[in-house]
Amino acid sequence: MVDASIYRTSARSCATQGAKEAKSVAVLRLSLRYIVAAALPLISAIDIVSVTVYTCDMLFLPQKTCDDIIAWCESHPDLGRTLPSLYGPHASAFEHETLDDWWPYSGEFNTIPGSHHCQVIMTPPGSIQPAHTDTHGTYRRWRPQAPHHPVLRTWTSLTEPQLGHILMYETHCLYNVPRGQTIVLPKHERHQAVNSSHSMRWSMVVDHELTN
Repeated sequence: MVDASIYRTSARSCATQGAKEAKSVAVLRLSLRYIVAAALPLISAIDIVSVTVYTCDMLFLPQKTCDDIIAWCESHPDLGRTLPSLYGPHASAFEHETLDDWWPYSGEFNTIPGSHHCQVIMTPPGSIQPAHTDTHGTYRRWRPQAPHHPVLRTWTSLTEPQLGHILMYETHCLYNVPRGQTIVLPKHERHQAVNSSHSMRWSMVVDHELTN
């Protein structure tokens, strides 16, 4: 005859163990809830800083404009200026009045209309730009009167974001930037860019002379 007390003892042990596990799960869920609640303000703060300081929702280049700019540069490889000291021997920068004509936001952000100058930058996979601050040397050579007024620089992604397309500014890291999104770059802050993807990255920086 089988001793029924064994089953009763086992049942009680299982119930006790189940209650302990349920309690542990409840404690874990509660702990996670507190962790998430504590982290949310920090996450929100980072998001707010990224959006308000860097991105400009009202400045967005149309997809066709991005396509046209890239196509023009690809059809004029002789105009590309290599950037070995910044990105490596295979990166190029394109400057031409045709590119300036494609920029539709001249005069935004209290800048002098018609004072903008565009540089389209092609960075192949494996390109790394060391941390630096902008001196706007190319712009000041193009517009000699610019030193009399501060310069505003915007950055626009001309390609779809890929894993490995990164733009870093001091303690901020911007990635997954939508194609056509324009970003106002903070002044006098160190920044760098990386293309560790498997595809070419195209971007455009535009310098503008501020009115004051």
